Amino acid sequence: MNRYNIFNQIHKGLRSLLYETALLIQRTDFLNKEESKIALDRVKEVVELFEKHAHTEDTYVLPALTEYEPAVVNVFEEEHVKDHELSEKLLSYVYVVTQSQLDDTKVEMGRALSIAYVEFMIFNLNHMAKEETQQKAPAQEGAGWHYQPTDDAPAGDADTKKAIDTNAVAWSASEFVAHEKRLGWYALLGAVAVVVSALLYLLTHDVVSVVVVLVMAMALGAAGSRKPRVVEYRLDSIGLSVGGTLHPYDKYKSFFMPEEGPFSSVVLIPMKHLSFPISAYLAPENQEHILEVLSSHLPMERGKLDSVERLMRRLRF
Repeated sequence: MNRYNIFNQIHKGLRSLLYETALLIQRTDFLNKEESKIALDRVKEVVELFEKHAHTEDTYVLPALTEYEPAVVNVFEEEHVKDHELSEKLLSYVYVVTQSQLDDTKVEMGRALSIAYVEFMIFNLNHMAKEETQQKAPAQEGAGWHYQPTDDAPAGDADTKKAIDTNAVAWSASEFVAHEKRLGWYALLGAVAVVVSALLYLLTHDVVSVVVVLVMAMALGAAGSRKPRVVEYRLDSIGLSVGGTLHPYDKYKSFFMPEEGPFSSVVLIPMKHLSFPISAYLAPENQEHILEVLSSHLPMERGKLDSVERLMRRLRF
C-alpha cells in the first residue's frame, strides 16, 4: 500500500528552485550590477529556504524517527551539517562579489560562485532523493513509513504503530574472534621484534627505524591483548548497521562468506577499491534469515579473505 510521502511536495518545489537558480547563475554577467544583484539575492533566498527546511526536519521529523532508525537519523543529521557548510561557502562568495570593486575579481568570484552552487545543488538533490527513497527502499517504506499503522488499523493500537519491518533482522555478536594468547605468544613476538631490529640496525645503522619496529611490536602486543566487544548488528531494507553506524547497500557490490574459521561471518565488498570491506559475525540462530535478507539486496559470490587477514588468523591474532 502507498503511504503519503511528507517529503514529496516540498522537495518538488526545492528541486525546481535549484534548477532555475542554476540557469540564472549561468546567464548572469557579474559585471552588470542589476543582473548580479538578482542572481546574488536568489542564491541567498535558496540558502535561507534550505536552512529552514533542514531546521524543520531536525526539529519535527528526525526526532520522530530516532526510536526506530537511529542510524538513519544520524546519517541525515551529519548531512545537514555538511549542507550548512556548503551554504556558508556559498554566502562567502556572495559577500565577496558584492563587496568587490575590481572587475577581474567579480568575474573570478562569480565563476567560483557558480562552481560552489553546482556542488551545493548536487549535494541537496542526492540528499532529498535519499530522504524520499532511503536508497533502494520503496518510497512507502522509506524514512520510517514501514513503522506507521495501516489505514484499517485502530488509531490507538500501539503495537500496530510500532510494527517492525518484517524483512529486518537484528542480532548481537562479537566484533572479532578472540584467540587465547599465552605467554609464549608474546615472548615469540618480542623475540622476532628484537631480531628484526638487530638486523635492521646492522644493515642501515638507522636508530629511528629500530625504534619504529619496537614500537610497532609493542602496539601489536597491546592490540592482541584487547578483548572483543559485543556489537549490535541490524539488517533491513536500507543496509547493514554495525554498532549504530549505517552502511548502505549502494556502497557495496556484493558479499561473501569466508570459508576459514569456525564461526560464520559475512564480508561486504565495497564499490570503491580504496574503501574497506565490512565484516559481521553471524548469530547461529539467525544465520539463515540474515543471509536471506542480505541476498535480497546484494549478490553473493565466492570469495576469500585477503592476504593480511589470512596472515592475522594464522598468527591467531
